[in-house]
Amino acid sequence: MANSVATQIILDGARNTVIKVTGVLDTSDLGYTIIADPAALSGIDNTLSRKATGFRITKATFNVKNPNMALSLFWDAATPQLVQPLSSADNTLFDNFGGLTNNAVSPSGKIGISSNGWSGISTFSLVLELTKTGA
Repeated sequence: MANSVATQIILDGARNTVIKVTGVLDTSDLGYTIIADPAALSGIDNTLSRKATGFRITKATFNVKNPNMALSLFWDAATPQLVQPLSSADNTLFDNFGGLTNNAVSPSGKIGISSNGWSGISTFSLVLELTKTGA
């Protein structure tokens, strides 16, 4: 079998987006993978012509079942910028100050993920609550 990662758009509203990512890693760590792309979503303010160009992360809920493995969340760019490592299980809120904003140099607006510390079959789930930005 091979590594399997699935991304599901739970909500694609005019302002907010919720994305669920699940993974079963049975052969190796997860290589860098884009999990959120504003160009693939509906427009801002219910206007399909005004596409978002990025996101703010307002909440991350995650569960990494392997105690030796961690996920790394990135702002995508020519040199991806680490947002936060995610290990174990937690519910991290960023909305009390408006959310985490993209600080990458020449950002693409996308969000990527990878893992490190894989050993044996490892599973994870991640739910990101995002606010669309730009346009």
